[in-house]
Amino acid sequence: LALELSRRLTVNNGSSSFSRRTSFKILRTTSVVTEYADSSHPDSLAAATNEAGASNLSGSAKPKYTMVADRSPKEQLTSVPFILLCGFYALQVGTNNWNMSTQREFLAFLGDDEHDNLYLTIFTLLTPVSVLGNPLIDWAIFHWGWISALQCINVLAICYQLIKVTSDNLNVQIIQFVIFSFYRSFLFGVTFSFLPTLIAGPAVGKAAGIMMGCSGVVNLCMIPLSKLALERKDGDFLLPNTILLCLMLPSLLVIFVLGKYVKLEEQALMEKEARSGKELASVA
Repeated sequence: LALELSRRLTVNNGSSSFSRRTSFKILRTTSVVTEYADSSHPDSLAAATNEAGASNLSGSAKPKYTMVADRSPKEQLTSVPFILLCGFYALQVGTNNWNMSTQREFLAFLGDDEHDNLYLTIFTLLTPVSVLGNPLIDWAIFHWGWISALQCINVLAICYQLIKVTSDNLNVQIIQFVIFSFYRSFLFGVTFSFLPTLIAGPAVGKAAGIMMGCSGVVNLCMIPLSKLALERKDGDFLLPNTILLCLMLPSLLVIFVLGKYVKLEEQALMEKEARSGKELASVA
């Protein structure tokens, strides 16, 4: 208002010096009136403040999700999606190593020693069969997506552990051997294929190292379980295998939550590509 009055006075009088003096007086008067209104009527100040805050809130957009790959390396390695993936991988590698290292004692408890370790030999020969699962990995990722492919790891883990817990028939354990071979293929293939889609290139190596380190910590936690089976249960692995089977339930939940973040990543990527397209179109 003061500036507008000053402009009009300048036009009417044609004097710039008069205009500057008048505008200064009007601004000073306006400031005094405002201070008086604020000090005498605090409700008016609060109302004005609330109105301004409401207008800013309504006009401002919600904070956008920033893709993990667009963050700093430290923020990438401390992001929730990576922590979820790291915990999932550590648990699965721990159960994988548990099955590999205790299979001899497990089968011996079921009577494999009486068959000259025939079933242990079958288990050893079937381990490289996991290579045959690579085409299935590509098919699952292409048709189902990353999260469903990661959930396949949980499903395969539940299947082979369920056989170990519910059956003491050595012939049935052969089915467990086959499922376990495909489980290993999915575990390492899907996880390390998904990692570069989440973490930017320079931080992928550090991320993989952290994941392997966490899996080593989980492996140390398996030592008390093995002592429990060998020393207190006379070679019966039912209780440790049941515990590991139950741990697959929170593993399912972890991937479910990770899926929520993957959707946010996909939306952020689409918005980023749309902005890039608009910028290119404006330049052209």
